[in-house]
Parts: sequence; structure tokens; C-alpha cells
Amino acid sequence: MKLIASWGSSGAGKSTVALAVAAALTQRKKDVLVVGMDTRTPMLPVYLPNAKLDRANSLGGVFEQTIGEAALKDKMIPHPQSDRLYFMGLAAEEVPGITYPIPNRASVQRLFDLLRQSPFSYCIIDCDSTAVLEPITLLALERSEVVLRSVTPDVRGHEGMKSQLCWMSNNDTFRSERHIPILNPVYPHTPLNEMKALEGTEPVVLPWAQQVAEWQLAGRLLTRFEEPKAAEFERRVWALVDRIEEAAYG
Repeated sequence: MKLIASWGSSGAGKSTVALAVAAALTQRKKDVLVVGMDTRTPMLPVYLPNAKLDRANSLGGVFEQTIGEAALKDKMIPHPQSDRLYFMGLAAEEVPGITYPIPNRASVQRLFDLLRQSPFSYCIIDCDSTAVLEPITLLALERSEVVLRSVTPDVRGHEGMKSQLCWMSNNDTFRSERHIPILNPVYPHTPLNEMKALEGTEPVVLPWAQQVAEWQLAGRLLTRFEEPKAAEFERRVWALVDRIEEAAYG
């Protein structure tokens, strides 16, 4: 099983990228688990807005005990439109540090080790934006074969990411060659050439599309769009998945 970290600046659509990549991988007959590790937002209602999930389904309680395979089985929630896509995360109205203790690095390390042994082809870790303050995200960035580094296409997103990458460059465990830079969401008025120049690389460009936003809000599988902008978004995600599979498996 390969780990993918979906990380980036606030508002850069980390979860949208994670869900779109996961959907594309399932279309390639891959089994995928998406794990919401944003410590500020309960992620199960984001992934599965129509599902009635409670603390019994939450990943939070797992960290209060010695984590084993049996403890994870009921926490993997299938997508209603795919038998290849599963989710883990916090349920509605849960607050890390209050509802459950904030997991420590050793507990998260144990979780990642167990996931490595799972039958999934890929596990996508949906990270927090501020890695320098969030040890779970730091570990995900260290351990993942591929990091999807999404940045909002504006100066604020660029400078925020630049400052974190500058800090990370002092640690050998953060290898930037594993990162795939992404600009998201890109609007018709976005100064795209200027942003590419700021990034200094050729990033994946994901256009904003209303149908993508609507389907995500409804909890639908993000694939097989009809609206032109959404179809273009999907084509670029498929090209991104080509890069992910090449990077993960060589």
C-alpha cells in the first residue's frame, strides 16, 4: 500500500483534490482509503454528508487505546457509490482535544504502520494546512511516497507555502522531490502565468468548476462529469494520477 499526502495552503481544496484523485484511482480498479487528519474539522460529514455516522464510526476513539486491526474495521466507511472507496475520520460535532485527546506521534505512527499492511492500494491522508504546527501532518509528509502540494493561485497562498517549505528544508525527512505542485482552484480571472512564475515549476492546474463543487457538497463520487469545466477538471486529475502512479511505483 502506498501513502499519499494531500496537503497545501488554506482554501486550496486539499479535500477536493484527495476525493478527485481517490475517485480516479477507483476507476482504475484500485482500492483506496481516504483518512481525514485535519484536527480542526470533522471530516466524515465532509466526505459523506448524507451518512448518519456517530462516535462509533469515528477514528478519534481509536487513539485512546492500543491501536490494532480490529479497532479499525468499523471505522472504515464505504462510499455509497463505490465498493472500492473508503473513509476514516472524525464524526460530526467532535473536537480534537475535547471530545478525544489529540493523538500523539507514536499513535499516528502505529496507525500508518497498520495501514501499510492493509489490502488497499493507496491511502490518501487529507492533511491540515499548517504543517509546522500539526505533528500528524508532519508525519504524513515524512512517510508518504507522494505529496500533493496544493496552493491557492494568489500571493497569499504562495507566501504561506513558501514559508513552510523554507522551514521544512532544514529537515532531511522532507524531500521536495516527492511533491507534485498543484494550483487550485484556478478561475478565469486568475493571473496564471504570473503564478507559474512565482512557483518556479510547472504545476498541475485545476480549474474551478461548479459541478465539482456541487457534487462534492452532495457527497457524490467526483468522476464522470458532464459540464465542460468539470470534465476538464477531471481530465487534469487523470493526468495527475498518471504522475502519482509513476512516482509511487516507478
